[in-house]
Amino acid sequence: MLAHSNERDALGALITYPLFAVNFDDPEQLSNLGPENSLFRRLMPVQLDITTGAITVGNPDLESIMVIEFVQANGDYNTAQSRSTLDEYRTSLALVLREPRCNLRHNPDYRKPVAKKPRRERVPVETT
Repeated sequence: MLAHSNERDALGALITYPLFAVNFDDPEQLSNLGPENSLFRRLMPVQLDITTGAITVGNPDLESIMVIEFVQANGDYNTAQSRSTLDEYRTSLALVLREPRCNLRHNPDYRKPVAKKPRRERVPVETT
């Protein structure tokens, strides 16, 4: 039996996800728990309704980070079949942002590069 549950997270966003039970003593159910039937995949799609949020893009090697702020967003997070056999599935996030603002800000985690030290030191290879 498959049911859906609607809850709100700590920020008030509505979270919708399916509920189900797996009997680990049943060999037939265990044989059906491959990548296409994984717990992560069964929990998808997740519907997102967000009020007041921000997305940050950057890394410690950049002096600036991009901050996208918005008043409201809604969309879904889902999985799909991957094009590669090495990936079990790919994920997609589709959001519609209301009143987005994009700013560049100073990155507080910025690490200045060390001038005279290489990132990797070469180790001499011994030949015999």
